[in-house]
Amino acid sequence: MIWNGNVLILEIKNTYKGLKTKVGKIEMEVSENGTDFFLSETKVSDSVIQIIPPAGIIPKHVRYCWHNISAGNIFNSEGLPLSPFKIEVPLKSKQVK
Repeated sequence: MIWNGNVLILEIKNTYKGLKTKVGKIEMEVSENGTDFFLSETKVSDSVIQIIPPAGIIPKHVRYCWHNISAGNIFNSEGLPLSPFKIEVPLKSKQVK
């Protein structure tokens, strides 16, 4: 996990030949306090997910498809969906400037 001050980069392992998205908004949310989550712009390429939080938010928590009615739209190259997840961004996450 890498935070460069503007983008949080997650590298997903075991994606076979990479990740792809289907039509629709990617339900990736970020939070500074673990309670108030905000939808983030998300880009997917190969096995990397780039999460661009709203202005002024430094993400400490990230979740994907965390609602009961969420329909995931990130899949591996074989069509298997990325599982919903909620993670805490480590305090010592690698920072690149």
